[in-house]
Parts: sequence; C-alpha cells; structure tokens
Amino acid sequence: MKKYLLALLALASISCVDLGAQRVIPLENSSAYEGLEDLLKKEAVYLQDQSSLLPKYEGQWTGSYAGHKIIATITLQRKHETAATEEGTHPLFADRLLLSYQVLDGSGKLILDTAKEPSLQGEGGSLEVQREGGKSGAKILEESYDFTLPLDDKGTCIFMKAVLSRDLKELTLMMADVVIAADAGDCPDYIPGMEESWVLTRTSPMPSAKK
Repeated sequence: MKKYLLALLALASISCVDLGAQRVIPLENSSAYEGLEDLLKKEAVYLQDQSSLLPKYEGQWTGSYAGHKIIATITLQRKHETAATEEGTHPLFADRLLLSYQVLDGSGKLILDTAKEPSLQGEGGSLEVQREGGKSGAKILEESYDFTLPLDDKGTCIFMKAVLSRDLKELTLMMADVVIAADAGDCPDYIPGMEESWVLTRTSPMPSAKK
C-alpha cells in the first residue's frame, strides 16, 4: 500500500510539472506580445481572458444591411487549441469567440446559415484594450475584438472589428480588411464595404458580469 501511495504522489508531481510548463499570458493586447514564437519552441502557451471581457459579447444580435436581415450568434470557447504555426512547436491555446450568422433577403428568405456550414463561421482573434494610464486593471477607455469570417472554401475571408456600446446593447462589426482568392467572385452584397459596418442590436438577455 505504501508503494502504491508513493507511486500516486509521483504521478501527481509529474502532472504538476506538466501544468507548470504551460505559460499563461493575458489575451488582452497579446497581439503586441514579443517573442511568442520563440516561447512556443520551449513550452505551451495559453492566451487567457483573465479580465473576463469576452463573455459580454455573447448572445444573439440582429440588424440589417443593404436590404438583408442579419442574425448573428456569438459564443465563447475556452482554451481552444490553435493550429501549430510551425513543426516542432508546442501547442498554443486561447480563449476566443465564435460568430455564426444567418442572412435573410428582403422577402424573408434564408440565403445563408453558417451554423449549417461550420467552415464559414467567424473565428475570434485579438482583443485590443486601451486602459486609463496604460495600467493593468484600470478603467477601459477603448476596446475592440477582431473576427475573421471566411466567405468560401477558396480562401476568401473578411476581417471585422467588433465594438460594443457602453450599455452592451449594440454591437458594431466594421469591415477592416478583405482577402479575395484569385478565382473568387465579388463579395456578396450583404457584406459591408471597407470601413462600413453591420450595426446589430442585442436580442438575447444581457450577460452576467462575470463568467
């Protein structure tokens, strides 16, 4: 029995070492973190939403653009493992938001539902936050979150910057950039032009402050 207990303690010790080898970095402004690629050669990295800023984006949002109705649903995914940037590196995990949406034409006909086409669902990326005095934990002056929305299976995608209103009731998704595959056509007319936006209103219950 004593040997069995010692073996269990040894296994627990190994587990703690493995966990300790994972570097946790705040997701907030992590796009400006220098040396991430070098760090991944040594250990796994977790970009964690330590300030719990992402949950407030969750829910259902509705708006219209160019005569189309947009119904968007945003969900939170904790500790998603991203694809390795290069062979031989350790895993990179990140808290992120997922965005699925439906598009209806002027007659109410459904023309796109990304929930049924997972490859077209939007994936979240960087969380950019400007705080008073540049101090961690200080009052937030500006905040935005970046989404990448694939438009086809050829590589065409758009990049949208999400900004919440102060009362958390309105979400603006502004077109920030676009990548169009060589053999792809024009973007659908329900997609905003450069620096134009989907302006969506929350239609689901307000989220809790912490999650």
